[in-house]
Amino acid sequence: MRKLLSTALLLFFVVLVYPFSAWAQDYPKVELFGGYSYSRMNGENWTGWYATGAKNLNHMLGITAELSSFANSQSQTLAPYISTIDQHLYTFLAGPQLTSRDKGKLAPYVHLLLGVGHFYTNGSLMSGSDLISFQSASGNHFAMFIGGGIEYKLKGPFALRGQMDYGGVRFGASQLGGASSWTKGWRFSTGVALHLGTKTD
Repeated sequence: MRKLLSTALLLFFVVLVYPFSAWAQDYPKVELFGGYSYSRMNGENWTGWYATGAKNLNHMLGITAELSSFANSQSQTLAPYISTIDQHLYTFLAGPQLTSRDKGKLAPYVHLLLGVGHFYTNGSLMSGSDLISFQSASGNHFAMFIGGGIEYKLKGPFALRGQMDYGGVRFGASQLGGASSWTKGWRFSTGVALHLGTKTD
């Protein structure tokens, strides 16, 4: 994940030195975003929903908070047994977001999000309709994602967004039965943003 952090710092530097317009700009005080999200982590497919709320400090810099939920289910049949594993990941993250608002209807942005990933999993072994065994585990772990996207302004306070992030959740040795490790990968989100209030630099 050191390469991820290095990439994040480079990306934020590029945005900071990007030649933003010198004249006054209008920007929303608060931005709310929600939609569908797909993630590919450690070779597994996860689907769920994604939501953020951002407080803009000026036309470029804001603080955003994220709440998301992803699920993954796997089953395997070895007659007469059926093994099922259900996994759930919830993220609670926050961090800085940089947005370029001088491109008309388009507004690209980048962000770095840090926080907690809550992981919950349960596994069951069935024989026909009989439950043979059931196990569950859960825990909170450090999570980090770096990414961004682009927003297309619609009429009124609404906008469409597409977003891509890379990062993951760091699981400890007690959860994995060995050395600590990252569950990491890409996630793609799309949905509708709502702009509330207007300010001018």
